[in-house]
Amino acid sequence: MKKLLAFLNTALGVMLAVSLLIAAFELLIMWAIPYVLIPMNIQNVHWEIIDAALLTLLVAPALYFLVFRRILEDEERFRQTLATAPNAIVIVDGQGRITDWNLAAQQMFGYSHEEAVGQLMHHLLPPQRYRDDAVRGFAHFQESGEGPVVGKTTEIAALRRDGSEFPVELSISAVKLQGRWHAIGIIHDISERRQAEAAFQTLVASLAQNIGAEFFRETVRSLSAWLGAECVIAGELVDENRVRALAMQLDGQAVEHYEYALPGTPCNNVASKGYCEYPEGVCQLFPADKDLADMGAEAYVGTPVRNKNGKAIGVLCAISRRKLALPAKAREVMEMIAARAGMEIERKRMVDVLHRSEERFHHLFENMNSAVAVYQPDAACEVFTFKAANHALERIERVKREEVLGRSVEDVFPGVRAFGLLEVFRRVCRSGEAEHFPPAFYRDERISGWRDNYVYRLGSGEIVAVYDDVTERKEAEDELRLRAQLLNSTADSIFVHDFDGNFVYLNEAAWKTRGYTRDELMTINLHVLDVPEYGKLIEGRIRELMEKGFGAFESAHRRKDGSVMPIEVNVHIIESGGRKLVLSMVRDITERKEAEQKKLEAGIRIKDALENAIGAIAATLEQRDPYTAGHQRRVAQLAAAIAEEMGLAREVIEGIHFGGLIHDLGKISVPAEILGKPGRLSDIELGLIKVHAEAGYRIVKDIAFPWPVADMVRQHHERLDGSGYPQGLKGEQIVLEARIMAVADVVEAMSANRPYRPGFGMDAALEEITRARGTQLDPVAVDACLRLIREKGFVFTK
Repeated sequence: MKKLLAFLNTALGVMLAVSLLIAAFELLIMWAIPYVLIPMNIQNVHWEIIDAALLTLLVAPALYFLVFRRILEDEERFRQTLATAPNAIVIVDGQGRITDWNLAAQQMFGYSHEEAVGQLMHHLLPPQRYRDDAVRGFAHFQESGEGPVVGKTTEIAALRRDGSEFPVELSISAVKLQGRWHAIGIIHDISERRQAEAAFQTLVASLAQNIGAEFFRETVRSLSAWLGAECVIAGELVDENRVRALAMQLDGQAVEHYEYALPGTPCNNVASKGYCEYPEGVCQLFPADKDLADMGAEAYVGTPVRNKNGKAIGVLCAISRRKLALPAKAREVMEMIAARAGMEIERKRMVDVLHRSEERFHHLFENMNSAVAVYQPDAACEVFTFKAANHALERIERVKREEVLGRSVEDVFPGVRAFGLLEVFRRVCRSGEAEHFPPAFYRDERISGWRDNYVYRLGSGEIVAVYDDVTERKEAEDELRLRAQLLNSTADSIFVHDFDGNFVYLNEAAWKTRGYTRDELMTINLHVLDVPEYGKLIEGRIRELMEKGFGAFESAHRRKDGSVMPIEVNVHIIESGGRKLVLSMVRDITERKEAEQKKLEAGIRIKDALENAIGAIAATLEQRDPYTAGHQRRVAQLAAAIAEEMGLAREVIEGIHFGGLIHDLGKISVPAEILGKPGRLSDIELGLIKVHAEAGYRIVKDIAFPWPVADMVRQHHERLDGSGYPQGLKGEQIVLEARIMAVADVVEAMSANRPYRPGFGMDAALEEITRARGTQLDPVAVDACLRLIREKGFVFTK
């Protein structure tokens, strides 16, 4: 029976079967018509038989050529497609048995076509731990043609004939044939992709976890694995003509002390022009490079390693003996690694310079205004003995260093345990993480006062405490905080606005007494509140205010519910961040007309308190570093312009401008000698600079600003990739205002002159934010800044 069926599936079998069917049908008709309907003689029967045979001979071949050959051709094309497909294709019938198995499947799993066909799919391909789930899933598939992996692309593990597992990407389609569901599976081996992903993760980890020589060794090793390149070199430019490898890997082995001449090499193009890639034929492009020829190189990719000024100081390159197919974002990743490599090379050079400038450091140590104490901890990090102290410590603590050296901190300062600083010493000693011990009041029988401490652990294990006597500053901060609370606690409404009536600041009374929320009132122009009869006087009052700088008048405001509030207004022109604003103190005089003089005097006292508070802010900003105020004003100006270019709301723009004016307020905690110091800073000095963001936050965090000013102050040095400080925030964890301010801060810092160096210029600043776009700096803010400066001609005003 099987042989008969196989024969009928051939062209000859089909023709024979069709011919017999046609002949039988013709004969049936010839028999029925003559004998049932029309009498017929024997001679006519012979002719009818001949007619039937001729019809069969004509129709059968035509049927073959028109139908069957087309079916065979379609089937042959399907077979060829199945055989040449790059991915494994497995067809499973309604019983779960494999009915077809292409060449790619044979190569992938190790089973021949004959071995696989007829086998149960869920017994042959999935690992043992998945087989029960496969059986249950296929039972459901048999009934409905549906399943958790049907119509989807899924990553799972598969099993080869030799018992080894490997990751695959599986796509399953359902087809219903003869009333039963069949499955067509397309399987892609993703082992190489998984290996590349693992290599990339290792590469990223090496960037985050290693420093110095270990960073370079791990970078070339993991970059070689990720790119699939036989050779990777991270090199430093010795001079304009030579490169010395800081780390090199060739054929999986580290190569030491490799150095080569730069001219005539692809690295020369990289150092002079930037990122280069040559996917093939690199030896023909650079015939003078003998090292490439000796290696049998085919492809090359490289990017320059630059310092913070943008000058090439090294080269990062990968070389392959075959045509190089780079992963997605290979350029971005290599440039990111090169940026970190540049930092490592500069750090290495800085360490060398630091060793050569020990005497200068000692001079700075002795002449700092901040007290510095170096302690030697015991093995348990419990007892801390004075090892060094500077002159500032003698001045602040009124002791001689000879009296403290060799003694424990508790012996010299018996109140240190209750003060809380001893516990900070222990944590820093054990964890190695620097800590800021915020201002706290210290007291013992000999001395007392507010102290602001920054505690570090050196590589030697010694603990360093850098601190200031901030008693005067703390008293000023308390007074400032008290005045800010006074503004919100007063029953009078206080407005700070520009001459167009746009609000900059409102106290609680301003919006509560008018029936609005604060956000609602901030979006309303001041002049909208004036009733019509007083609105006509606005222009004259503004002229008078511009002439005199102050004014007092009666007016009336309309509340949200439509009711009218008669008011008495005192206005003053104030300066903030280089622009003139109007301070309006507004009092409801509806029920207090009879005590007008008394209320006027109270209003004047409140006005004076507000002026003093604003004066205290200005004095706080400029008391330690006059440069800081100028820098803050320029950053505030650019940040507000960027926010406006981004289309942000008016109140957000104003908040960004105000935050920019005090974003470096924390630098009052940094010694002035460090702020204006020429040349590079030591680790301790850099650490002191970096804490200014946290210090500023602590100063303003309890002040009820109408914007997230405290967050702006704290986060303006955070970066999208988490590389910033003080909290290492990432992405959306950083408030939008701080992300905008970070862009403005970089542009102003690079382009402007400093007391200790000339500016790098606006072009260098724009190149820097372009380089950091999307990785460290907000891309939308960067784009807005570039449009402002390059297309709209933004410049800083004096």
